[in-house]
Amino acid sequence: MPRLNKQESATAISADGQLIGGMFQTPAGNYRSALWHPTFGAVALNEYLPRLGVDMDGWSLGFIAGISADGTRIAGSGTHNGNPRAWLVTGFTPINLCPADFNHDWEVDDADFVVFVAEYDTFICADSAMTLWCPADLNHDGVVDDADFVVFVQGYEELLCP
Repeated sequence: MPRLNKQESATAISADGQLIGGMFQTPAGNYRSALWHPTFGAVALNEYLPRLGVDMDGWSLGFIAGISADGTRIAGSGTHNGNPRAWLVTGFTPINLCPADFNHDWEVDDADFVVFVAEYDTFICADSAMTLWCPADLNHDGVVDDADFVVFVQGYEELLCP
């Protein structure tokens, strides 16, 4: 997803603060919904949901009005085939579709490698210098090491995320 611009706002949050919903203005001046979670960073909901298998045909999700306390339901407004509509996503579970994509642009490339190397140098996830939530710990063992590099290389060779 392209970097969000200055026209961003957070409009909803789960009870544990892990899932934050909001909206951003596209370069064309349209508003789109966005989510942020430590598992996947910031994503445009219109791009993320289809990757999870949600049929978005005709939908443009423009605003997140609320997130349930447990983060499994997200509600908002937008348009369907150009007509204003409310929408509700149920059963939501944050999934990182491309864990080696550290800058969240749906590609695993040299920019992601730069992030990985910086975290590899820090090594221990508990180190205060480590990026919040230690995203380069791709096997979730508390350290960024050669095992994580193997996972990163697999993503790098695929280049494009699902």
